[in-house]
Amino acid sequence: MDEATRPANDRQDYAEQNNFRSYGEAKMTPEQERGNHLVGCITELKCAQFFGLKFDPSVGVITNVDCKILEVRGRRIESGRDLAIRPHDKMRLPHVLMWVDGKFTRATVVGWLCGWQGHQRAMAAKAEAGGHDVMWQQSKGVWFIPPPYHSIVSLQDWIGAGAPLHWAPEEYRADAS
Repeated sequence: MDEATRPANDRQDYAEQNNFRSYGEAKMTPEQERGNHLVGCITELKCAQFFGLKFDPSVGVITNVDCKILEVRGRRIESGRDLAIRPHDKMRLPHVLMWVDGKFTRATVVGWLCGWQGHQRAMAAKAEAGGHDVMWQQSKGVWFIPPPYHSIVSLQDWIGAGAPLHWAPEEYRADAS
């Protein structure tokens, strides 16, 4: 746990020193934000271990990819179970949903989507709802995308094949990095 706790605390300290706000409009206490960093670091670490990738405990570099080739979206099970996609995410990369329990003792790999797939689902739901963005949560600045997700085995196969850049519709290709 210390392997995740130290970078989580360092990330929160850095955010406080640089007056960074959390995503969305929700007002959180520094302790709540520190808890969010802990969820993020635990799920990034566990995801890296599960897929045999390197955990990147970097601080202050928000352009990095969480686990070299994967973006990780950690959720506390009690606060929600859907995959979070942000408007500025790296849309061509797999976004892996991981759940962590309230005591931070168990992390579960749930499934994954490429960022653009989650965004397309959100836009389709918005169109079906007559323009109401039903998956968007303004207070957190994310779309919460419900299942179904791609299987973990399919992601393991992709990694085993050398992790080639995923196909994406033309409008999602500009952010390929």
